[in-house]
Amino acid sequence: GSLTNPRGLRAEGGDPARLPSGGVLLVANHPTAAAARLVLARLPWARRVRTSVVAAPIPAGRFDRLAQRLRDGGTVLVFPEGPPSADGGLGEFGDDAVRLATRSGAQVVPVGIRGALSAGGRERRGVDGRARVGVRLGDPLTGAGLTGAAEQRAAVQALLTEDAETWWQVQRRSDPVPAEQPHGWRQTWAQTAPARRGGMKDAPRIWR
Repeated sequence: GSLTNPRGLRAEGGDPARLPSGGVLLVANHPTAAAARLVLARLPWARRVRTSVVAAPIPAGRFDRLAQRLRDGGTVLVFPEGPPSADGGLGEFGDDAVRLATRSGAQVVPVGIRGALSAGGRERRGVDGRARVGVRLGDPLTGAGLTGAAEQRAAVQALLTEDAETWWQVQRRSDPVPAEQPHGWRQTWAQTAPARRGGMKDAPRIWR
């Protein structure tokens, strides 16, 4: 498929240039079937064409091939939640990405995708007619982040919160793990709004 932004959406977020060299395992939430294309659109071209995409559970026959791709310096994008979320919320992470990182020795980079259900967005779009989707790439995980699915999930959740907040809000937050947004229809409603940058006047309301 195309390696560009899905129609009607524009991926924005952290600087992809921060990606480490060598094999990189991207671990992302899976709010929609368009998530893979949104992440690929944020990667440098040299990374895009060497990126494999897989959702948990990873088939046994493919696991070794993905590990080898990482050892060869390629990139693998994994959705540890499995299939796309029914409401855009963040589900539980399986341990597929953990095992793949252990097998390959690749660096793990969390990715947070926010506002991906806004293809038919209910709010004003940008000047180019496309709705913004926040796609943030975090810093490589170390220590427990390589060995625990819970730590990987927490890193993705932190990126989702960071995309919705201002710098000042992030600095003042005392909770080590940000509070999660609710699931169900409230979550779906919030996710259909374009992901305005944190702190902007027209930022979407976060339902409590």
